[in-house]
Amino acid sequence: MWVYVSDDFDMEKVLRDIMEPIAGNKYDSGSNVDVLVRHVRANLKDKKYLLVLDDLWSDEIEKWDKLKSFLMDGAEGSTVLVTTRKFHVARSLQGNIPPYHLKHLSADDCWSIIKERTFSPGGENPRMVQIGKEIANKCSGLPLAAKMLANIMHSKKGESEWVGIRESDVLDRPEFQSTILPIIKLSYDDLPSMLKQCFSYCSIFPRGWEMNRETLIQIWMAEGFLLPSREGINMEDIGDEYFNNLLCHSLLQKCRDG
Repeated sequence: MWVYVSDDFDMEKVLRDIMEPIAGNKYDSGSNVDVLVRHVRANLKDKKYLLVLDDLWSDEIEKWDKLKSFLMDGAEGSTVLVTTRKFHVARSLQGNIPPYHLKHLSADDCWSIIKERTFSPGGENPRMVQIGKEIANKCSGLPLAAKMLANIMHSKKGESEWVGIRESDVLDRPEFQSTILPIIKLSYDDLPSMLKQCFSYCSIFPRGWEMNRETLIQIWMAEGFLLPSREGINMEDIGDEYFNNLLCHSLLQKCRDG
């Protein structure tokens, strides 16, 4: 079962989405929460299952605990896998199990996504493959970017057209912006207002720029962006909290340890 949760942890919707693949046409979509709970428990009882709760945002632990209580009748080995963009949500849900931080895809992995969409089996052209691999480097390890690039390249079969994609700033194209930006905006909308200001300021740096943590915090201080959340805390510590919050929202990427 794969349930897309997003920023609204709606218990009724989650239970309905759990039921749909396992109950088929017998499922009563008009059921209320209490009826849904009974259906979920009855259908999962003594069965080994895998449930993926995708893109969870809510840190309301009481909702999570309630949902877990509805899923306890499954057979031994049943698993719930949760994905989230917020690191503190992952830590709070996992208990004693450390969260697993997904790494970026390699350029070869991005190319495999693009290749599957752009070439028919056995129809690979060595020259086009080389250009395609160079284009895959533009994905920055993001599977969504690889998928979008593949869609563009699928409609352009000529070598010169692929060279044009390789030489262009393709991530600024409208088709990319209309697909990727709404996904990123969810992370942005979840920020407190003062963090939105700090994150927006980062747009002065070029794409891919490696920002020094301490220097960025000093700039935020000079601009007056840091607001003390309690007495007795210095500005550097506030800036550190802001920076860590942006990391936890996956809006900044830590590129080296320390």
